[in-house]
Amino acid sequence: MHLIKVTLLLSLLALCHKSQVQAFSKDFDKYLQCFEVINDGVSLLIENTIPAIKILVLCIDYQPQLEKGNSFLKYIRIVHQFAKKAIYHKPDCLIQMFSAAVTLLKPQERKLDSLNCFEE
Repeated sequence: MHLIKVTLLLSLLALCHKSQVQAFSKDFDKYLQCFEVINDGVSLLIENTIPAIKILVLCIDYQPQLEKGNSFLKYIRIVHQFAKKAIYHKPDCLIQMFSAAVTLLKPQERKLDSLNCFEE
């Protein structure tokens, strides 16, 4: 939920135009452009998280043992079993998922480099 709030905040900052912030400084416009690029990257990750997890579940062939009841400990156990199977038994699936994420974020990384967002 906090990630959605941060995304909305960054979206609002990205909506500010140069004409609205001329009183501040030229650096503020640069920071807004950087926030816009970061916001695009975060939204891409959020957008593709559920499909990536579904593909990962299919890749590692994970089928949880569902029991009745909604205890928090049960969900932690399921996540632990999922992570254990993904890491120890099918690490290639994780590598494939992270490679797809890197490919997805490459354009945003290039934009951040061109804007010199992390340069002083």
